[in-house]
Amino acid sequence: AEVLKLERVSVTESFFELGGHSLLATQAVSRLREAFGVEVPLRALFEMPTVEAFAAMVEERLLAALDDGELADHLERLEPEGDEDAGAVPGPAAQ
Repeated sequence: AEVLKLERVSVTESFFELGGHSLLATQAVSRLREAFGVEVPLRALFEMPTVEAFAAMVEERLLAALDDGELADHLERLEPEGDEDAGAVPGPAAQ
C-alpha cells in the first residue's frame, strides 16, 4: 500500500491492477530486503502479484533463512545496542 501510495490494499488484489509497474515492484522488493534481510527476485512479484501469494513465498524464504541462521544474523545487525525498543516494529511514519 505504501509503495502504491494507497491507504489500503486487499490481500487478493493484484499489485499491477492497482497501478504497480516494474519500477514500483523494484522498490517493493528493495524495501522487503532492507526490512527483513531476505532476497526475493523481482520476477517473484510478477509471478505472485497478490499480497496473499507473495507473502506465502516470502514466508518460505524467511523460514529457510532462519534455518540457515542468516535471518538471526541480519536482525542482530539491525538492533541498536542498548535500545529498549529494539524488538518493536516501526510504523509507516518511522520508515
